[in-house]
Amino acid sequence: MGLSWFSSKEPYFGLTGGWLTVWITVACATDMTLFGYDQGVFSGVVVTDNFLETLDLVGSGKTQVLSTVTAIYDVGCFLGAILAFSFGERLGRKNSIIWGAAIMAVGTILQASSYNLAQMFVGRVVSGIGNGINTTTAPVWQTETSTARWRGRLVIFEMLMNLAGYCLVNWINYGLSFHGGSVAWRFPMRTKTAAVSTATNWITNFVVAEITPIGIQSLEWKFYIIWTVFNAAFLPVIYFFYPETANRRLEDMDAYYRSNPPLIVINDPDAISVKRPLKYIQHEDEELRKTTAHGGANLSKTDEQTVEHVE
Repeated sequence: MGLSWFSSKEPYFGLTGGWLTVWITVACATDMTLFGYDQGVFSGVVVTDNFLETLDLVGSGKTQVLSTVTAIYDVGCFLGAILAFSFGERLGRKNSIIWGAAIMAVGTILQASSYNLAQMFVGRVVSGIGNGINTTTAPVWQTETSTARWRGRLVIFEMLMNLAGYCLVNWINYGLSFHGGSVAWRFPMRTKTAAVSTATNWITNFVVAEITPIGIQSLEWKFYIIWTVFNAAFLPVIYFFYPETANRRLEDMDAYYRSNPPLIVINDPDAISVKRPLKYIQHEDEELRKTTAHGGANLSKTDEQTVEHVE
C-alpha cells in the first residue's frame, strides 16, 4: 500500500475496510484516553498547596467554592453532550471530534495558565464542553464503522483506554506530588492508590462484560443467582472492613490510616460513626490555633522591628 494514500483526494486518504477501522479506532481510543485523563487530573490538583494558595482557596470556609470549581466541569460536559445532540448530525462524527478536541485544548490552556478563580471556572466549563462532545461522539463513530464481529471488542478497547488515561494521570499526579510548587498542579498529578483501585474496577468490568453473554446462554435465568450471591457477599465485607467516610475530610481519613487501624472496624466507634469524630475536630482546632499563634508571633516581631527602626 505504501504511503501513496497520504496524497489521495479520496475520503479518509483512500483507506477502506480493516485499515480504515484501525485508524478510526486510534482516533476514538485517543479520545477516550483524554476522557480518562480528564476524569482524574483535577483530583490531584485540589489537594496541592500551591493551587489552593494561588486561587485563594485555603481554609474550611472555601470548601464550598472548591467543590463548585470541581463540579462545574460536569456542567460543561452536560452542555457539550447537548451540543453534540443538537449539531452532531450536521457536523458529522469526524468534525465533531475535531471541534471537541480543539475546545478541550482551549479549556486546558485556560486552566493551566490560571492565576485567578474566574479563569479557572471558565477553563473548567470550556474543557467540559469539549469532553462532552467527544465522549458523546467517539463511541457512536466506533460502533457505526465497525463490523459486527469486532464491534464489541473495539468498544471494550475504548473503555480500557479510558482506564489507561485515568491511570496515567494518577501516576503523574503521584510523581509530581513530591515536587511541590505550581508545577505540581499545572502539570497534573495524584496518588497511585486511585490508579490501582480504578484499574481493578475496570478490569472487573471487562471480565463481567465478557462472561455475562456466555453465562446467560448456558444457564439462562439461573446465571443471575451467581450475581445475587456476589452482591450479597459484599454486604458483610463493607460492614466489617470499610470505615465510614461521611462528614470526614481527606485529612481525617489520612490520619485514620496513619494510626494503623485494625482490619475489622466495627469495634471502633470513631470508624463507624456517621458524625465527625471529636478527635478530628480537636486536632483541626489545635492546628488552627498553632497557625494563628504563628501568624501573630510573626506580626508582633514585624511590629517590634518597625518601632525599633523608627526610634
